[in-house]
Amino acid sequence: MERDQMKTFALACTATTVLCASAMSQVTDGQYENTLAGTIQNTSTSFGNNDNPDPGLAIGSELNFGSATVANGNLYLFLGGNLETNFNKLEVFIDCREGGQNRLRGDNSDVDFGGLNRMGDDGSGNGLTFDVGFEADMWITITCGVDADGAMEFFANYAELRTDGGGYGG
Repeated sequence: MERDQMKTFALACTATTVLCASAMSQVTDGQYENTLAGTIQNTSTSFGNNDNPDPGLAIGSELNFGSATVANGNLYLFLGGNLETNFNKLEVFIDCREGGQNRLRGDNSDVDFGGLNRMGDDGSGNGLTFDVGFEADMWITITCGVDADGAMEFFANYAELRTDGGGYGG
């Protein structure tokens, strides 16, 4: 279990490098050709247009391409685009086993300064609700930004979404 969580964290850190860079080459290496899903984003963003060529700064958030594949029992995600370097967040929910949460609970692991639980139900039935049949089991969030000294910072968090709340988070 801990090994799988470390793989997930490593995936999140790798994804952070791709998503937060505005001008880097955003390509996969082609070794995972049998994708489960692949899509090209063709809807214009209204969340800022990143037209700055600086590879360490993104002035808009854009998701341009996404693909997923399973190889040797591991899920590989590729999300191409950029994440604005003002600590905007990318939230990824994965449904990979029985159970999970169709409506996010408000009593999950306390990660990302309460960010996950703020999306959850506070008891009034207002939690983020997914389409019928999708019950998220895992959550990954990625963010990046420039600190007060001008240094780029990257952060990734993960939480297990158990049907009854709680679960591992880090």
